[in-house]
Amino acid sequence: DGIIKVWNLHGGKSPKRHQGHRGSVNAVAVMPDGRRALSAARDTNPGIKEWSLKTLDEQATYYHEMSDVKSLAPTPHGWIVAGADDGTLVAWNFEDEWWEEYPRTFQGHKASISGLAVTPDGRLLISASKDKTLRVWNAETGRELRNLMGHSAKFQAVAITPDGQFVVSGADDRTVGIWTLRTGEELRTLQGHTESVNAVAITPDGTKVVSGASDLTLKLWDLESGRELRTLQGHKDWISSLAMTPGGKSVVSASNDATLKVWDLESGACLCTFTAESAVYCCAVASDSCTIVAGEHSGRVHFLRLVLPDDPLEEENPRPKQSPCKR
Repeated sequence: DGIIKVWNLHGGKSPKRHQGHRGSVNAVAVMPDGRRALSAARDTNPGIKEWSLKTLDEQATYYHEMSDVKSLAPTPHGWIVAGADDGTLVAWNFEDEWWEEYPRTFQGHKASISGLAVTPDGRLLISASKDKTLRVWNAETGRELRNLMGHSAKFQAVAITPDGQFVVSGADDRTVGIWTLRTGEELRTLQGHTESVNAVAITPDGTKVVSGASDLTLKLWDLESGRELRTLQGHKDWISSLAMTPGGKSVVSASNDATLKVWDLESGACLCTFTAESAVYCCAVASDSCTIVAGEHSGRVHFLRLVLPDDPLEEENPRPKQSPCKR
């Protein structure tokens, strides 16, 4: 029904509700300023919605002509990159009054854009596609710089290390690829999953990779050696999206089993589970490390506040001890 839900995972309060999307929410993102979130869905009248993370009100809807946006990626300079199911890749500056008239287009993909990542300096864009290519673009001009080809199947996900030197990808061939961005060389292939790798995330220190797959597991890897460190189990259906917390101690996973889980990377324990009403397709974490945005098949977008025992905000405003898994 397109409702926006806001839960406090610690306090168990009833959700605030806002009118949202009418179609399946395929992508969410948090802007670099940490004050706004974006969502894109398979709506009849397609548009990217902007939300205030302070008031949780809809700030604007940017209508476009793209078919079924699958991926969103904000740049440090205020541009929003969107990738669609038909392979269209476009960037807009919504701060510009004439944003509709002056989009940046990136031409080359022949199939759905399944993942996007932008380098920390905002100069390069990497797109993962089901046309079995991983492409590197000049984010300011739209020019393709190189085409990375290594997986034998469709690419599903992509992430960039915080230093901007390495690219991590996930694909239908059940592997995680690690690439050098400067040369386009694939350094190593991580094997261990038994089904398609749908999501990847990198810790803020750039030393570890988390992958999520259709085999219902998350795996933690050492990026330098490629060694598998841990397998996290708990989902009952395929994992669709991952989001690393800025502190790097935990990762959020979204799943087709209609749940969102928060995992401790050191112990492998599931810290919290939020249950939605339908498959959860996407998630993102704000720079405050405790605001989670997630989109589900029903059209709902959830804004969640995660409060864990060592949360600095919790120390300043202590509350009675409760399980962080409660809504």
